[in-house]
Amino acid sequence: MSADARSWAALGLLVVCFGSAFAALKTAVATVDPMWVTAIRLLIGVAALGALLPFTGDAGRLPPFSLARGSPWRWMLPIGLVATVFPFLMFSWASTRLDSAVVAICNGGSPIFTALLAWVAMRDERVTPRRAVGVGLGFAGLVVLVSPGLGSGGGVELLALLAAILGAFLYAVGNVAAAKAPRTGAIASAFMMTLSGASVAALVAFALRPLPAPAPEAWAAIAFLGLAPTALAMVVYMWLLVRRGPVFTSMVTYLSPLWAMGIGVVILGEQPGLEAYAALGLVLAGVFVANSGRRTA
Repeated sequence: MSADARSWAALGLLVVCFGSAFAALKTAVATVDPMWVTAIRLLIGVAALGALLPFTGDAGRLPPFSLARGSPWRWMLPIGLVATVFPFLMFSWASTRLDSAVVAICNGGSPIFTALLAWVAMRDERVTPRRAVGVGLGFAGLVVLVSPGLGSGGGVELLALLAAILGAFLYAVGNVAAAKAPRTGAIASAFMMTLSGASVAALVAFALRPLPAPAPEAWAAIAFLGLAPTALAMVVYMWLLVRRGPVFTSMVTYLSPLWAMGIGVVILGEQPGLEAYAALGLVLAGVFVANSGRRTA
């Protein structure tokens, strides 16, 4: 398989993992506080990644803990907070108020923010006219999604939409920061990020929320969240980020809403409004325009 084919296969796997996460979130938060959903999924994720380290060779590449300048830990600890705890919590809380497909469409804002942040922070990433049109279409999709709430004077639903979009922005910050961080193995990097997030999320959940008593389906959903979109996807994400850069990698969040909407409609019985379909069309158009005519490595 060529390097280009491997990149697109990895992107497809991320689409399935991330797109399925929103239906799992909707199931989990039905009986579990969003803070505990975030903490438990991260604890499961870090346990799975830690178990993988000895079998992949990354255990030998896990750097000694240090906060000195140039240490990967100095980068990965804050990235773990910005790119795991806060967006996971934002999306979990939004899922208590919104359909899973709508939350996934909000997450489609991540490539928009990533492209702009990468243009500012990374010399090897630039906003070409074609890419600018693509991210503009994606941004228009977010405006379409949010505009009904603005017209009705706001409310809890609008706050949930804004929280999900904030989560997408934090993912973008993590995309760019991880691309600039010192290089380690993919699983080692994912382990450091997830360990940071799991430690903080668990401490905060214990301090602020009583222990949950999830229903069996909630346990299954949280276990899936910890193993697939957290542990497995984090490894694939780091691998793809190193090889293709933050803008290409973040394009998964343009495509995962399509998968998420299909699961929401077929399995959860959701009925998104016309604005959701219009927003989805715009973000899918954005990914097509942003990627058409581009060379792939």
